[in-house]
Parts: sequence; structure tokens; C-alpha cells
Amino acid sequence: MRKTRDGLLMEIAHLMAQRSTCQRLKVGCVITHDHRIISSGYNGVTETQDSLSECGCNPDIPCQFAIHAEANAIAFAARMGIKLGNCSIWLTHSPCKSCADLIIQSGISWLYYAELYRVDWTEYLENNGVRARQISH
Repeated sequence: MRKTRDGLLMEIAHLMAQRSTCQRLKVGCVITHDHRIISSGYNGVTETQDSLSECGCNPDIPCQFAIHAEANAIAFAARMGIKLGNCSIWLTHSPCKSCADLIIQSGISWLYYAELYRVDWTEYLENNGVRARQISH
């Protein structure tokens, strides 16, 4: 049976999460334009740190060291000169407030996520022009 595009892209976001260096929560992200992947990311240490090192965070409290998956994907696109207007972002977990702001400011139009993470910022995203939808993995 052929996978749906939504299912495939969410599965790829989950695969990206496997690269995470965070002990507490592994988050993956892909950004698409017309269903083609143009950027991806996962949460973890900065690119200049050892790629195999862990964040060094305490798994029992929010991490202070990891860069979030969506921030990494948006930063990569910016560094490569890739415009994100009218793009879609696929996340294993819904964004925090700071990442919701980054998504809004980047021009991304659609957000798809598999699991709700703490506070639900989807109404905030919707009020700022980003359509958000939870889809199962």
C-alpha cells in the first residue's frame, strides 16, 4: 500500500529525530515546498560541537543546551538562502512559543505535528497566519 505524502513526511521527521543528541526528548523536523523537502533539522548541540556529543542536559528538566529542531531547519534554510514563504513544516512535536515565533516570522504557511508538546500554541499560530494540524504517525 502506497504511503500518503502526509504519512511519508511525518515518518521522515521521525527519522530526523533519531539524530537528536538530546537525552530528554528527540524532536525531528522537515520543511517542504510543494511536498519536496528543502530543509531538515533535529534538536541537539551546535554544529561546531562534536556531532556525537550529547547536550549534557538533565533528562528530568527542560534542556538549556539543545537548539530546537525547527530552529535548526529554519537556520539552515536561511544560511543557504532558501526562502520559506508558503512552505510547510513537519514536526514530531508541536513547537514551543519561541519556535512558533520563528515559524511565523519565516513565512511558513502550514504546520503539521504528531504529538502535542506541553503548551498548545496552535491557536497562536493560526491567529498569525500559520495553519496548524495534528496528524498521527
